[in-house]
Amino acid sequence: MSAAPGGTIGTLRAARAAPDGYTVLSGHIGTNALAAAFYPDLGYDPQKDFEPIGLTAEYPELAGGPQKTFPPATSTNSSPMPGPMPQKLNVGHAGVGSVSYIGCLLLDAAIGIRPTMVPFTGTAPVLNAMLFR
Repeated sequence: MSAAPGGTIGTLRAARAAPDGYTVLSGHIGTNALAAAFYPDLGYDPQKDFEPIGLTAEYPELAGGPQKTFPPATSTNSSPMPGPMPQKLNVGHAGVGSVSYIGCLLLDAAIGIRPTMVPFTGTAPVLNAMLFR
């Protein structure tokens, strides 16, 4: 298995766990759909190795940045971004195939720019990097 981030390492451990009823996976679109498309040698098959139990949560993607770079939106601004785009934009994500990676691709498509994609080991490190820069 290639060491794919975005929750796939934990998902692989759940797939290999003993079927004793003590392991439950809380997966998401990244681990159970997108990763299989990005990583052919994933080590697990989401359709064969897991049985769905039910939907537990839905959540939106959040785009944020320093206020100096992105001034607050006004009620008269109808753009998907609150202000003029900077010449250089870095976007952090939790790894290729993760939900946040797909969110970065959607942002690229929505605003028509090619940001520098910066992979992290999860979304929490992305937030830390933004907060403490």
